[in-house]
Amino acid sequence: MKILVYRWKSYNYRDVTEGFAGMGGEVFYLEGEPASYDEDPVFFEGAVQRIREIKPDFLFTINYFGVLSDACEECGVPYVVWTCDSCLISMSHRSITNSCNRLFFFDKGDMERVRLFGAPFLRHLPLGADPARSNEMLKGAPADRLSEVAFIGSLYEKNTYDELEGQMDDYLKGYLDAAIEAQLAVSGGNLFDVLLTPDILFRIGEIFTLEKTEGSFSDLALVFSSTVLGFKAASEMRIRALSALSARFDTVLYSNSPAEGLPIRRLPSVDYWTKAPEVFRRSAVNLNFTIPNIRTGLPLRIYDVLAARGFLMTDYRAELAEQFEIGKELVCFESIPELEEKCAYYLKHEEERKKIAEKGYERVNKDHRIGKRLEVLLRELSI
Repeated sequence: MKILVYRWKSYNYRDVTEGFAGMGGEVFYLEGEPASYDEDPVFFEGAVQRIREIKPDFLFTINYFGVLSDACEECGVPYVVWTCDSCLISMSHRSITNSCNRLFFFDKGDMERVRLFGAPFLRHLPLGADPARSNEMLKGAPADRLSEVAFIGSLYEKNTYDELEGQMDDYLKGYLDAAIEAQLAVSGGNLFDVLLTPDILFRIGEIFTLEKTEGSFSDLALVFSSTVLGFKAASEMRIRALSALSARFDTVLYSNSPAEGLPIRRLPSVDYWTKAPEVFRRSAVNLNFTIPNIRTGLPLRIYDVLAARGFLMTDYRAELAEQFEIGKELVCFESIPELEEKCAYYLKHEEERKKIAEKGYERVNKDHRIGKRLEVLLRELSI
């Protein structure tokens, strides 16, 4: 089995490629960066040449690239995609109906959105982790605690909403601020989908230019909801929650985001492959904040924390209870006050906390390993 993998900046591509190799696959790589995910004639020709050179059973990417779908369609080779971000604006493109596409979604909500476009092959495939990799990395790591509460991630401090704020009239700003507050009050789901009414979209269109390629059919509501409001809501949630926790507990943000003026202790971001598992293992409480763009699915951070035997507290998504026992393998919160209360409780109950972390690890090791996910993927492809 020959697999051509497009290697880009996604965190989990290495686990996936090593998983394919461990299953007997012969892995080759496609390199480079297209000028656009949708269309780039030079990148397209290079991809076609590489596909014809390798003659793979399929081309695989984390997330979707319309230019690579077109290259596979040209060569008659299946294009296999496993998403790890949502919602993918790149999927709002004419190439989505190419017969070569084999699309696997970690987020059921995003899958149902793309189904409306007429894509030929859609499957749900949650993300996963490699506990064996985490165990190997953690051999000989110190056992002492780094902090009471920890979060590895961005504050999304550079977001388009803040750049546009000065151009909004009072009505639009008041409405969108209220929409963000409403979204912050909901754990799970995306309110922006229904709050962006035709009148509000008309007002947005006067200050926000929707840029898209000729083959794209993305619309203003989808783009503004995801790339503007989604990131602003995520930024507000993370800043508010971490500020509140920092006032009560030894809380560390591992991030390259600046935190000047915020009551947050920040340390530089840690390397995903060499240091993140150690932070997960040595922090008493690890946090996950899911961006509203993810409608129902679970982000990679959840599996990574549990694979390192870390104790996890996460906000809610619809697929959480399908994959884990809430309260037994991880802990869920629905508001900042509840997050504070539960942090206080579990920091005082170490044995209970460690038991939950161990159960979470066992669940990932049993049901959510990358290897098991790839077995499902290949079975669905009949390979």
